[in-house]
Amino acid sequence: MGHGHPHGNAAAPQAYESGTPTADAKTRTMGWATRRINDGKGFLFVSHVGNVYPSGFLPIHAGNIRETPLSEIYRNAPIFKSLRDTSKLEGKCGACEYKEICGGSRARAYAVTGDPLAAEPCCIYQPKNWDPELESHAGAFAKS
Repeated sequence: MGHGHPHGNAAAPQAYESGTPTADAKTRTMGWATRRINDGKGFLFVSHVGNVYPSGFLPIHAGNIRETPLSEIYRNAPIFKSLRDTSKLEGKCGACEYKEICGGSRARAYAVTGDPLAAEPCCIYQPKNWDPELESHAGAFAKS
């Protein structure tokens, strides 16, 4: 008794030790926080002077709450609109079948490349619809 396991048979109401999650794993993981990296997607950072950024790790200024209502900044600032539009993701993130779930770290992409929509530089996953060789040839063609 008291080990965090339900007591009695499966048909009986489940009694859990206090502090133990009572929802099943599927219910617990359906929240917004597990769907993707959240920069600009339901999450933002407001500095002590009112400057608004997609996150504390993505220092792209979107506006100031002393000048513009927060809801307007969130809905209309170009950086927030871009971050919410997964069709704008580049590289393997743009080709990834999990871009709606994950989206990669936009802050890390920005830190490494200067482009918040660039491919996540630390992701080791190879999307099924992505050909790194083809992309490198396309990148070389675009630079010439």
